[in-house]
Amino acid sequence: MRCRQDDRLAARHAVNHHVQEAADNQPEQKQPRSNKLYWNALQHLINLYIPLLYCSFCVFWQNGAAIVASSHNNKNRQIEPFGLRFIMRILQVCSSTNIGGGEIHIADLCRGLIERGHELHLAARPKGAIELLLADVAIREIHYLPLRNAIDLPSAARLFQIIGSRNIDIVHTHIARDYPVCAMAARWTKAKLFITRHHYLPLKNNLFYRWLLSGATGVIAVSNSVKATLTKSLKLPEEKIAVVPNWIDINRFAHPIDIEQARKQFTIEKRLAVGCIGQITPAKGQEEFLRAASIICRARQDVQFIIAGAEQERGEPFTERLKALAESQGISERIRFLGPVREIALLLAALDVVVVPSWNEGFSLVVIEAMAAGRPCVATDIGGPREIITDGETGLLFAPGDWNSLAEKLLQLLASEELRDRLAAAGRERARDFERGKIIGQIEALYSMTSDV
Repeated sequence: MRCRQDDRLAARHAVNHHVQEAADNQPEQKQPRSNKLYWNALQHLINLYIPLLYCSFCVFWQNGAAIVASSHNNKNRQIEPFGLRFIMRILQVCSSTNIGGGEIHIADLCRGLIERGHELHLAARPKGAIELLLADVAIREIHYLPLRNAIDLPSAARLFQIIGSRNIDIVHTHIARDYPVCAMAARWTKAKLFITRHHYLPLKNNLFYRWLLSGATGVIAVSNSVKATLTKSLKLPEEKIAVVPNWIDINRFAHPIDIEQARKQFTIEKRLAVGCIGQITPAKGQEEFLRAASIICRARQDVQFIIAGAEQERGEPFTERLKALAESQGISERIRFLGPVREIALLLAALDVVVVPSWNEGFSLVVIEAMAAGRPCVATDIGGPREIITDGETGLLFAPGDWNSLAEKLLQLLASEELRDRLAAAGRERARDFERGKIIGQIEALYSMTSDV
């Protein structure tokens, strides 16, 4: 799922594309070839060595020989056995200040690794989102760092000190701006660096960035579409990138829920309810959802539409725009804006169909949550949803941005209870492939395979 930062990255990516296009159309200014080669080489030299030298200077100035001694002890330390597994000291790094699917994933990974006997450390910003999600979890130590951006050298120096003094075995980072900081910190230690990419947007493609991340022990993509983007951005061999999807706790959706009570709680009055769950932002496709709803409202009078989620922008301008759109289409009485909903299992029980109309998704937790809850899902035919759903078997797919196609698929589903039941049953079975214990076990296995046991 996508946070406010991802929207900014997407916008920046589009702007950079147009700027580059404009630059390409400018008349070329000829420069002497020798001068051009000289300056290119000098630029690469500065990009490669100045940040590393400064980082090393900061580390040794602040911590002196104690860090070196600690790191030396770390190299000779054996990972402690725990049953048939080995106890690992794992540092998860997350600078996010918002709560979305990625942050929920990281928090549950910490929880799952602790359940398996490992020692968990967390590096995060003060009052960051991830800390709130882990309030009830026995994290060994939380390390507060600025983690301001990809070239935050003081944070890299502090991470280097933490890795050495706490004998960290594994460093795992999940947010793009944290990748270079963790790579600089881990490169000169025995700790193994893992990077997980949750988002579909490409990473920076420059020599220094690629060199830094080439030192990672493993790179994890949450879907094959994300793997393809990573392979292109980082120029890594495909075998170095493992596809490990996100997961859900199937047990959350196994308990019976009183559907009538759930519908009453969310004030659903029509016979059928169609829901769209996710952060309120243009890229999540709520506008397309409303336009499809307008078509359906003209054809049927027994359907209500639910939009659940929060907007991160101050003043909620996009939410207001959606409400104005519903008003202009004459369907405002058939639309309910719930805001953020914590009881997702209860909301899913109240719905008959779930829609995921995102422009793109690296993965989609909402899709597999809907499947686990036994609700048929209609999603965009792109990225993560395309890999999760087999069209016509475990759900329905439509082209991104095509609200007419979405309306057609929904009308098909709403007209046939038999089709809804068939897709729901197949979807519930598909959701088992993303069972929590199974997927966290895959990540633990990646850690163990590359650890000095």
